[in-house]
Amino acid sequence: MICHAGIFLTLDGAAPSYQITGTLETIGRWNAGGNEPVPANAHVWHDPARGELCTLSYDVEQQPYVMLRLIDAAGRIKRTVPIELPGLPTMMHDFMVTEHNVALCHGPVDFNWEAAMQGQSPLRWSDNERGSRYGVMPKDGDAVDIAWHETEPSFVFHFVNAFEQRDKVVFDGTHHAWLDFGGTSDEPTPPPGLLHTEIDLETSRIDGHRWNDKVCEFPRFDERHDGLATRYMYSPTTVGEATGFNGMMRVDAQNGETSTYGFGTYDSVGEPVFAPDPSSNAEDDGWVMAFVYDDASDNSHLVLWDAGAIEDGPTCRILMPRRIPEGLHVNWMPDP
Repeated sequence: MICHAGIFLTLDGAAPSYQITGTLETIGRWNAGGNEPVPANAHVWHDPARGELCTLSYDVEQQPYVMLRLIDAAGRIKRTVPIELPGLPTMMHDFMVTEHNVALCHGPVDFNWEAAMQGQSPLRWSDNERGSRYGVMPKDGDAVDIAWHETEPSFVFHFVNAFEQRDKVVFDGTHHAWLDFGGTSDEPTPPPGLLHTEIDLETSRIDGHRWNDKVCEFPRFDERHDGLATRYMYSPTTVGEATGFNGMMRVDAQNGETSTYGFGTYDSVGEPVFAPDPSSNAEDDGWVMAFVYDDASDNSHLVLWDAGAIEDGPTCRILMPRRIPEGLHVNWMPDP
């Protein structure tokens, strides 16, 4: 669920988006001022300078496999960019927007409907056919303007943020070295970690490094900095002997320091969201919030941390009236 131009929207991958009220009542399919419902991926990006919204959707059956849409500050479609890709339909779960560019990750995760008809996973890891590549397109450009930069096979479900640094596009995301769909591999899948990547737009050279050895997914940041340089990143992580996400992590991109806080071994921490202090512009002046399942009591709490002191533990725990099932994504929206 997001809010753009005062409109509340629910997003569901490749399915059409729905407009709802602030009290979660359905208004109907969202057409953004056009004649047809607008599908939008689970991840969209705001342009803080223009007040616009950039959305992506992918088609799992036919070309163009990917469609970018730019929604203006009034909530109406400004332009649509169809993007054809080689090979099978591909999963493109997230993408990136910087001050002047849109960046796509075309990884080796494809839809294989012939395999699905035989009872196998509809997704396959296609690294034997291609690696990964990042496509960078000017915001006002078209598919022919995309510059593709090749790299080793990998996949990123979730990017933190991306920004421009001289002739580079710089970004962070949770890096998966490879994925096993349908249990076809005898080896365990490497766990994801937070990877920093820099693409030199002049030479196509791609450099990167892990921030730490922590397992993590669903990273977030101060979204007032969409497409701009970001210092702090927050993510669920694994602490101690747990096998799932039982802790919260903050990474400082300026000095590389990582701070963590862990709950019990069998507790479960969901995706966080950063709620800024409205009186401050500092990236860590606010609260990190997440739903946490307490295994001992079989209850869920909304847990708040001081964003500048994650290691000190929660500043507030709000008991929910019922257990909150584990989900994927959350957002924080102050009253419009």
